[in-house]
Amino acid sequence: MFRINQKGGTMVEAIAVISIMTVLGISAIKLIGGLFDGFKQNIVTSEIRELQKNVSARYSVDGHYGNLGTVATLVKEKVVPNQMLANGKIYHRLGGEVLIEKSALSTLYYQITFKDLSPKACMNLSQINWMTHQGSDLIQLQINSTIFVLPIDGVKRGDSKALPLDVARAAQSCKVKGSNTIIWTFQ
Repeated sequence: MFRINQKGGTMVEAIAVISIMTVLGISAIKLIGGLFDGFKQNIVTSEIRELQKNVSARYSVDGHYGNLGTVATLVKEKVVPNQMLANGKIYHRLGGEVLIEKSALSTLYYQITFKDLSPKACMNLSQINWMTHQGSDLIQLQINSTIFVLPIDGVKRGDSKALPLDVARAAQSCKVKGSNTIIWTFQ
């Protein structure tokens, strides 16, 4: 029915409802995006742990990592999961290249490099605790150009370059803008 005192309130109400629904839709999209990003971060953490475990298990028999193979060899020996491979290279879930190579420090060490990490991923991955009740296979962690080592060889626990890494030192080492690179050196 037609009302004489109606003054266009329904149009204003319709615009308000559409605006509220738009804001709720955008919020839901951001929430889902954040959850998906967190999921990918967890997968990347699992990837570095799996690579470390696989390389150590495969090459510890040799007693050294001097014969650490090419990507094709690492794939054939099932050191690298197939889902990390594309175009003959290894990539982590966030899209950056992964390198697995013997360390320049010694043939007793090897290193795993994750490139093109976001600041958030850099922070999360730098906080992985590699210590176990027997010690740690991690001997060095390099975030961009900053190197952290286990408290041995003149580095004391609590020193600015000693592992494990706290949040403040990780934040200083991870770039806020641009991509980050982390290199883990294991024995």
